[in-house]
Amino acid sequence: MRSRKPLCLLGLLLCLLLCACGKSRKPQQDSITLWYPEGDPAAAALAALAEQYNQTAAGDLLPVSLRALPGEDSLAALQSGALPDLLLCSHGEAQVLSREGLLRDVSGVSGDKAPAYREGLPGAETLGRGVFPLGGAVPLLCLSAGAQAPEDLDELFAQAAAHGRETGLPYLAVDSYAPLYAQLLLQRGAAFQPLWDAERPGETQAAAYNLIARAAFDHGLALVESPTAAPVQAGLLPCAVVDSTSLPGLELSGCTLLPLPGIDGDTPYVTDLRCLTVTAREGRAGRSLTAFLDWLLTAEHLDALCQSAGLTPVHIGASGDGGALSDVLLDIGSSRSLCPADDDRGYRENRAAFEAQIRQALSRLT
Repeated sequence: MRSRKPLCLLGLLLCLLLCACGKSRKPQQDSITLWYPEGDPAAAALAALAEQYNQTAAGDLLPVSLRALPGEDSLAALQSGALPDLLLCSHGEAQVLSREGLLRDVSGVSGDKAPAYREGLPGAETLGRGVFPLGGAVPLLCLSAGAQAPEDLDELFAQAAAHGRETGLPYLAVDSYAPLYAQLLLQRGAAFQPLWDAERPGETQAAAYNLIARAAFDHGLALVESPTAAPVQAGLLPCAVVDSTSLPGLELSGCTLLPLPGIDGDTPYVTDLRCLTVTAREGRAGRSLTAFLDWLLTAEHLDALCQSAGLTPVHIGASGDGGALSDVLLDIGSSRSLCPADDDRGYRENRAAFEAQIRQALSRLT
């Protein structure tokens, strides 16, 4: 009679192989996923910190993996239902995620180590829970040696128009017109409204646009691509309104950096507040997620991120590196009321189109 032992051993081997295959098919998390929109001003600095964390974190903690999202709209990438553990986005987008119930509150795990934020930041109910502001991109005034600082933005454009009429040469360049236009409206108590999309533009919106258009018509406005700090430093232009995120790494000797003029305690300062939001599903990442947040959100690492990306810090206890850019950003972050322009849906949805439209309109005037 044939022995059954080889058949039993073969059956046991097959069972072991099937069990092993079953285990291999079980999904396993191998990293903390962090998504960010391409071109985000905080992305490069955040990626560098994530790499530093991966090199120093304990071996039993998951590393951080990053993925760039095409386009500027971070929310569009989430419409399919796929969620990362962390998402870098604007403050306005973070509030949309909060309203849609897509944020995870991690305050019960790492709330004792969450950074303390300055008073007055909007969305206080989510700060330090599912939304962690990293810093804000702001427009700054860059003056060449000998250029006179204006009292406010109205005077700045008046100076540009007068200089253009008298000399036929440009006086002022602008990195981004959308936040500057939003600031002009904010100071007048009006909401962002692209003139081209309105059947009957408001008088305030028309006045703000005409202020810019007059400077262009009188040849006082230079329509150059950003960053515009370089021609100011070279003495080719008296001044420019520059994006703070365009300045890290530039040699700024020979020019002066100032906050936008005329913005006091009663008028908020327009900012693009960049935030890290927690969108991980409940139970996912666990200790590894909170370990990374606790490491990243220390004052030391937030300071490094703001200095590298050119963001004004919004956490209490912020410090700088002693440079001109760091000093002005610390001043704005500590003494100005900040208004995230992106919280306005009209601004968030129309900013890119407005930027292209106003540049096209101004080019026809010069």
